[in-house]
Amino acid sequence: RVDSANRRTLMPAPNGGPWSGREALRFLLAGSTTGHLWNKLIRRSLLHDDVYTAARLHSDQIMLATIFARATTVTVLRQPVYFYEEVEGSNIRSRRPRSDSLAEVDARVREAVLAVDPPLIKSREYRRFIGRSVILSSLRDSVRASYTPDQRATNFAAARSRITLRVPTRSPRARS
Repeated sequence: RVDSANRRTLMPAPNGGPWSGREALRFLLAGSTTGHLWNKLIRRSLLHDDVYTAARLHSDQIMLATIFARATTVTVLRQPVYFYEEVEGSNIRSRRPRSDSLAEVDARVREAVLAVDPPLIKSREYRRFIGRSVILSSLRDSVRASYTPDQRATNFAAARSRITLRVPTRSPRARS
């Protein structure tokens, strides 16, 4: 949500809780909670070196998947405690190539899922996450970023080849 001062506020949290880290990871994959760090308060003891990533795109999702995979409990605050202000020229709006970052999201979220619940890798939630956060982002990146025509065609074909009837890219209840 955006308030009158153009600040993003916390989206409503999923009902219930507290949850296990596994449940929180499922919410992240399903789109029931956002993958942004700016609306999370994280216990320092969960922030090991392997949490941090150099990915320029969706690095928050990599970090949250890793954190949720090792968390025993995730608790939600319903009221906003701070705001995110969008800055002109932010990384998320740039046209810089992101294929390396998207490949890292794909690999690292898969690692986190396999670490906490291997059968989850075959779930609708995981397929939805990969469809939306990796495949659709890869398609968008291949047509918007500043690649050579050959790189653009190769990246587009690679992303397109991953689209199947089993990869949902949108869920009626998922947040966009």
